Amino acid sequence: MNETLFFCIWGDNFGEIPQKISDQLGTVKKVILDLGPEFNFTNDDSLNNIINICESNGIQLVIVSNSFTYNERPIINNTTTTIIDYPAYWMWCTFYGNTIDPKIRQQNLDNNLDILDNNVNLNNGIDFLYITLNNLSKYHRCRTIDLLAKNDLFKPGAIAFRDYNFHLDKDRPELRTDENHNIPDSILTDTYKFEYWEKPTKLFLDGDKSSKDFTIFSQWSPPRQYGKSFVQIVTESDADKFFFFSEKTATPLLYNQLFLVVGCKNFHKNLVDMGFRLYHNIFDYSFDEMDNLDDRINGVISNLYRYRHDTKQQLEERKRQCLEILQHNRRVALSYIKNNVSKELADVANEVRGLNRQLHANFCTPEYIYDTLLHSIPNMSPK
Repeated sequence: MNETLFFCIWGDNFGEIPQKISDQLGTVKKVILDLGPEFNFTNDDSLNNIINICESNGIQLVIVSNSFTYNERPIINNTTTTIIDYPAYWMWCTFYGNTIDPKIRQQNLDNNLDILDNNVNLNNGIDFLYITLNNLSKYHRCRTIDLLAKNDLFKPGAIAFRDYNFHLDKDRPELRTDENHNIPDSILTDTYKFEYWEKPTKLFLDGDKSSKDFTIFSQWSPPRQYGKSFVQIVTESDADKFFFFSEKTATPLLYNQLFLVVGCKNFHKNLVDMGFRLYHNIFDYSFDEMDNLDDRINGVISNLYRYRHDTKQQLEERKRQCLEILQHNRRVALSYIKNNVSKELADVANEVRGLNRQLHANFCTPEYIYDTLLHSIPNMSPK
């Protein structure tokens, strides 16, 4: 029996964790719960059960989060629970993912996307008004694509709609599982009915490869069109009520890319609270404070619609007008990556490394990152 138990939201069945702790009462003295990779935990009954079990039995509970500060929080009125908020989680993953694999790094270099270059993506030229990259066809992503079609904005854009969860497959079984026999997270969004996109189909960009059932791609290797796009329309993991900063938002920050996010209410306001700056000189962010999802999506699309007739040269000039803000945002993102590992997190990282845990297959899970978090990141502060 272990005195310390480690659970990860990506590697363990969250609903089974309370029972696993209960089975080792009297032996376990500490539980480390890593919620870093995901966002939707704050109202989870299992989390409340974990907190209550640990509190009732004097077990020290350490929760690692990526966005605890900005979301509705579980009620914690005890001395046994510690929250370590690490908002740089996906910024770190994005930086690491873009540099560690030689093949991916070479693909990015071939597309003039060198994440180690502080001037990356500033002089690539512009061929597309926007780019949007969508893997799972969640509701807010389907809705965004549908409203782009309504506004006749397909032609000037570069759209990836990989439909990993088979939303568009008419002949799929009622309940489709992935290669690991897991039900895709967004299976419940398969009921979306497109109103304006007349002939929905899977859409791929350069670098995407499709198989019969699955789209093979890497979020760490943007397609060729990325560096040729004026703005990225980021469709975040959640667009309801959770502020969740994933690699989808970290990518444009690190790549000097203009971006607008289809996310929760006040998503962009939270970015400002984190130290980032918005592109107020070219975009209207009034949509950010709207309660209704459709209003927020339409606000994002209105910004695109305004520039739909701009020439490539005009779009390039608009981006040049944002140079100072682009470089500021990259500098802040790099600062988060380099300096945001607190002593508390470092101590937890070392403790987890000492536990015999099977690593998750995807390298960006906490178990793997903890083996590298404490290594120094190259000094890349913009001049």
